[in-house]
Amino acid sequence: MTSEYAEIVVGTDGSTGATHAVRVAAGLAKGFDVPLLIVCAWTESGGEAYLAASQTTEVAAAIARDVGVTEILRLEPGAVGTPADALIAVAEQYSDAVLVVGGCGLDNAMDRFGGNVAHQLTHHSPVDLLVTHSDGVADLATIAISTDGSASATRAVYRGIAVAEAVGARAKLLTVAKDEEAGGLVLAAIVDDLAHRGVTTDSEVIVAKGHIAKELVEASANYDLLVIGNRGMSGPSRLLGSVANRVTHQSATSLLLVRTIL
Repeated sequence: MTSEYAEIVVGTDGSTGATHAVRVAAGLAKGFDVPLLIVCAWTESGGEAYLAASQTTEVAAAIARDVGVTEILRLEPGAVGTPADALIAVAEQYSDAVLVVGGCGLDNAMDRFGGNVAHQLTHHSPVDLLVTHSDGVADLATIAISTDGSASATRAVYRGIAVAEAVGARAKLLTVAKDEEAGGLVLAAIVDDLAHRGVTTDSEVIVAKGHIAKELVEASANYDLLVIGNRGMSGPSRLLGSVANRVTHQSATSLLLVRTIL
């Protein structure tokens, strides 16, 4: 596969949710055998704020070392704007990375309106974004990958397969369709393409009984990670309730949002 990441970037503030994100990110860095960049943005002025951020990244680095990551970088940028802005600025320097953050508050409308970091990143991250849930597992064992057969969704499939191979997880392709025949045609094309690349994986057609996003959220509930393209996460589609946007705010499963427009 050619869809591997060159770096893993993780944002942390030392909270329980962020610490879980660090563990997930460390597992990815070890699996891909790439550097892990730990970022803690600080917004208050003065040396104490910087010191606290430095201590936070050191704790995270210790966790990553315990996981087995061999190359760890630490960064404590003073945030100009919000912590999300700082993470975006860092991620812009690593175009082939995945950014990992905790998803605390992402499913709460009041938190989102209040400037939730994960929420801002789902709409503005310049790289693929993995949003973790602290009640999930750090060692990814099962991964659901959503596809609708489009060219943009195919990139998400490649990324999801690469992640599964890196961490030794079992991957399954999911498509939501009006009936088994339509879904089978979608899956047959991508399964054939993967086979030519030497990859075999399970697949499943979900016959839609409701909104596509609802079907995906329910189907992915028993997986450790759901992979989906981020089409519709910005612009008018976002306001109209795109599938990716709905899944992002409804899923209780950790979510990898793959950039589909480069």
